[in-house]
Amino acid sequence: MAPHRSSSPVRAIHARGFVLTLVFLLLFALSASPPLWAATNVSGPITTNTTWTLANSPYIVTDDVTVEAGVTLTIQPGVVVKFDSGTDELWVNGTLIADASGGSPSTSRR
Repeated sequence: MAPHRSSSPVRAIHARGFVLTLVFLLLFALSASPPLWAATNVSGPITTNTTWTLANSPYIVTDDVTVEAGVTLTIQPGVVVKFDSGTDELWVNGTLIADASGGSPSTSRR
């Protein structure tokens, strides 16, 4: 007597459907999140209290940025700030808070 086969066409269809569902969910999750290489360009005056978040990092300073008097710019831990050219500057007439309490320091680069 021949051994009984445990697989069936129905199981193969269910397995294929499961894999296709996983692929679809993965693609949906990736399309719903911002791209990993996205950057936020910043320039000009900051006139209201503003927070630069890790989610929108890196921040690229494309022209001078000025934190106006009475205004606070908070830079979260781990945020990267890059200066586009040698002439771009960050002027602070208000308050700058660069919080590195989470063990991930904020960094700036040219």
